[in-house]
Amino acid sequence: MKTQIMVSFAAITTISLLIITVISINNVGVIGNSINEESTDALESQIITNMKLSSSENAAIIQNKFQNAEASVARIVKATESIFSGDYIFNNVTSYRDNETESIPDAALNIDYGEVISPSTSTYYIPASVGAVTADINSTVNRSAHMDRLLSSIWDENPEYVWLYISFNDGVFRNFPGAHVDSDGLYTPTQEEWHTDAVTQRGELTYSEPYFDITQGLVVSLTQAVYVNNNVIAVVGLDFKTKTIQEKVLDVNFLDSGYASLMQSNDYTLIAHHEWIDQNEDDPIPLLTDIEVNNDGKSVFSAEDLSRMVSGDTDVMNYTRDGDSYFLSYSPVYERDGDALYTFLISVPSDEVIAAVNEIDNKISSAQNIVNTSTILLSLITIAVVLFVGLWISNSITKPISRLTLIAKQLTQNITKKDIFEGIDLSSDEINQDDEVGQLARSFTDMVGYLRTEQTKKKGAK
Repeated sequence: MKTQIMVSFAAITTISLLIITVISINNVGVIGNSINEESTDALESQIITNMKLSSSENAAIIQNKFQNAEASVARIVKATESIFSGDYIFNNVTSYRDNETESIPDAALNIDYGEVISPSTSTYYIPASVGAVTADINSTVNRSAHMDRLLSSIWDENPEYVWLYISFNDGVFRNFPGAHVDSDGLYTPTQEEWHTDAVTQRGELTYSEPYFDITQGLVVSLTQAVYVNNNVIAVVGLDFKTKTIQEKVLDVNFLDSGYASLMQSNDYTLIAHHEWIDQNEDDPIPLLTDIEVNNDGKSVFSAEDLSRMVSGDTDVMNYTRDGDSYFLSYSPVYERDGDALYTFLISVPSDEVIAAVNEIDNKISSAQNIVNTSTILLSLITIAVVLFVGLWISNSITKPISRLTLIAKQLTQNITKKDIFEGIDLSSDEINQDDEVGQLARSFTDMVGYLRTEQTKKKGAK
């Protein structure tokens, strides 16, 4: 009976817990896989979003530098218009010709420029082609000398500005900081492309193609024509060295080996790229399609890819380089007339994005394994506890029955003895049990007591 009870108890418990365990593990797996998929999708989406955000934020920082440069040009243009309008009243101030630079009190050799400059005073230059200096030219020289205070403050506030200058139509060229221009007088600013282009744009700000300055590295020029009474009188120019922008671009890191680059949008000319560090004035400025190439020398970007990059949108695309997949985010830097002047790019190997996703996968899988192990361990402990309880219950049932069986056997064995109750102990805790077993024990005890009484009567009768 005890064996049957234990087997039945163990079978029911084990089967039930196994079913519950299998269902639990399966549910954990389903839920874990669902969370895994959602988490990895969310993580990949978040990484892409972060790339777009980083691209956009860095583009905004760079754009701010160009906007400041534009604002500086606008200030010079406005001041020039004011000084050369008929209403401006001024006194004569000391003005130095470019070949008199060394006589300016604070003029000194500047290592960054590689020449003697004055950080507080501009110089003027008149090309040989102008010929005799007329009263009008002298007036231009005297009036433009009043620009020094403004030019000096702008130059002091913006260390990335190289030269600030004004090229007047009568040939006078005012340059800040004060420096030597051309001892032979052959340089003619009004015939330079930056001057003629600005005049053609009729007051619109013009950006030059990036070019190398012999001492300042890669430079971009901003120019704008100055109008007085609807007539062009001069062109204001500002040379903006891109070193600080390049450093900003090259300092951008994303994940382990993601990198940033900056290019001119109209022709993909690079301003900054981590594979183009050693810049040389004798080398042509590369295009993005010259740097981002496969081993066969062909660009990794299609015409459609390039068109997307300069569309003015902020987005992410995929491309492949030498068999390796990359994510590329792109964002416009300063849009004018609907077109982005520059485009900021961030490239990140897809493997690094996947590695970040796999890390989440592994953590979720590890958590699943822990839950599954805990479920199995809890089931085993539960089975052990249930078996222990079953053993205790079966003992509480079978032990009294076994004792009564033993007493009945003893009575049978004592049937031939004078006292059939010899060696029989009827005292038992089971009699006090308040259940069917207790009732059975009490009934059996009463029966034995009745038999004992009857035997005693028979002995007395004899």
